[in-house]
Amino acid sequence: MRYRAFFMSIPTVFASVRRLAVMGLFVLSLASPGQVTGQEAATPATVLRLDDMRGFKPTAGNWQIVGGFMADRAEEHAFATRPGTGVLANIQTDTARDNLFTAWEHADIELDLDVNLPRGSNSGIYLQGRYEVQLFDSWGVAEPSAADLGGIYQRWDESRPEGQKGYEGHPPPINVARAPGLWQHLHIVFRAPRFDAAGKKIRNAAFVQVALNGIVLHENVELTGPTRSSAWDDEAPLGPLMIQGDHGPVALRHISYRLYRADQIQLTDLRRAYYTGRFDYQMPDLAELDRVEEGPATSIDAGSASDIKQFALQYAGSLQAPVAGDYVFEVAHTARVRLEIDGKTVLTDRDPNVAAPGEFDRRAARVRLTKGAHRLVLTYAKGNWHAAPTALGFYVSGPGLLRTELTAPGSLPADAFAAFEIAPQGGPLIQRNFVVHGGEKRTHAMSVGEPTGIHYAYDMGSGALLSIWKGRFVNTSPMWYERGEMQSAIPLGSLIELAGWPTVAVLSDDSAPWPEGEADYHFSGYSLAGERPVFSYETGGVKVLDQLTPDEGGTMYTRRIALSGKPAGGKVWVFVAEGDAIEMLPGGAYAVDNQRYYIEHLQGGQAYVRNVGGKSELLVGVELGNGGLVSYDLVW
Repeated sequence: MRYRAFFMSIPTVFASVRRLAVMGLFVLSLASPGQVTGQEAATPATVLRLDDMRGFKPTAGNWQIVGGFMADRAEEHAFATRPGTGVLANIQTDTARDNLFTAWEHADIELDLDVNLPRGSNSGIYLQGRYEVQLFDSWGVAEPSAADLGGIYQRWDESRPEGQKGYEGHPPPINVARAPGLWQHLHIVFRAPRFDAAGKKIRNAAFVQVALNGIVLHENVELTGPTRSSAWDDEAPLGPLMIQGDHGPVALRHISYRLYRADQIQLTDLRRAYYTGRFDYQMPDLAELDRVEEGPATSIDAGSASDIKQFALQYAGSLQAPVAGDYVFEVAHTARVRLEIDGKTVLTDRDPNVAAPGEFDRRAARVRLTKGAHRLVLTYAKGNWHAAPTALGFYVSGPGLLRTELTAPGSLPADAFAAFEIAPQGGPLIQRNFVVHGGEKRTHAMSVGEPTGIHYAYDMGSGALLSIWKGRFVNTSPMWYERGEMQSAIPLGSLIELAGWPTVAVLSDDSAPWPEGEADYHFSGYSLAGERPVFSYETGGVKVLDQLTPDEGGTMYTRRIALSGKPAGGKVWVFVAEGDAIEMLPGGAYAVDNQRYYIEHLQGGQAYVRNVGGKSELLVGVELGNGGLVSYDLVW
């Protein structure tokens, strides 16, 4: 879409700042063990179609299929819908406030969905209609409780003393909830209770994992019984999914699930061999090492090695496959691995000439197995140059079989790099590091963190804002552990990767493509204003000052981009956002990338949304005159 430029003059506004020297930096971002990663599944997902209500039991009519759901962030429970399909919305009234039940029932289940909560709204997802994961507008809550988004809600007993009626609730350890009206992703793995032939419960129900917006909140949480406001007080092998409909408006989309059988994958007759000797990058020939131990083992445990620098562990056993079909084997590790099934190598790590030593890696292989026993051999070798703590996780899933961890607790320690986590305390924290953005390394980058738990990464090599996130700040182990080969800082929160294009460009006309970088871009360093960086550079004859400042509550950033100078060969534009869709909201705000984050209070020029290569771009044209200032709020 072509558009006209409209310009207005804005005075340059920036507080006086103290000039600091520019330091060098290099960074590569790695996967964090505490984050949900894309895992290949042995069991295909079933998509719950939302073109009608056939997947649910009849209700009073408050649940409807719509084409879109948009909440007003400023007003309690305010929202609007648009016609169409693909979104399930609870539009409750005084007479229509039913809970919603699926037409199907489940035992063990893996569930994925997107949820949208208006301001102040409240709902819940009940597994088997009995065990609730809370849905609540928890944006900005400093200390979340079991009643906040992603919490496992408490059980309730009226006979208990006052103040103790609620019990066994599990709050999220950290709040990564996004602003009202934004779509948020929930991932739940649930294990149903088990009963013997007489109907007596022999194993509690459990949330194997609950993750919100890519961050794991709960793992292996057992429940002794149904949580408060469940549909039934008893427990059973099967039950429908229930969505609470009497507490407030809520919308859901992209609902998919995998149903699992009660059979489990087992590893029997396990033996362990422990080797020592000198080797470097390559997987060693074990015959050339010294075998110092060999014997039966109860589990696969990389932590059982006594040498922290150079050793090899080999585990061999019989994998019992309950059914025939495709099985997916996953390995998460920090050294060299090889997996053999029935004498055939099915999984190795990356080419050691490409992968850096000490990198945390995840690999997966799909293998077709017959029902019955299969010989499994897993080798883990840590050589001289593996600059990372010992860590190994081994998992397997099969057709209709829940993903099972075959390594011992602690073999893949969640805190393996805990000593290298840094957290802002008492004020903002600046960390120079490499950043991987869109699969490419940005070597002149910086991570900036706030004590309130919002952070961003910035590319000083192009003047681009790379990412924003909520939660914990960064893990610096790839920079500071031993030789620091990787030089990266790993974001530890719920990350939103932004477009990463240069922020300011001079375009020859209003339809010109946005440049990947200006040939005459010159970075001048950064200064500090209130302990936060102000980035300074020049591009296309335009001088730029760029600063991000958190609001008082520490829930969002205000970005101010001051422009001055004489543009060479065109007009000055500011790149604000990119996404699959950018929608202007009543009041002038923008919902970016199908309601992934907001741009609010955009000022300083005429804003345009244009479509380029299947993407929407939000740009601002600026008339410099005696100076220009573009400012906006980043809300997520």
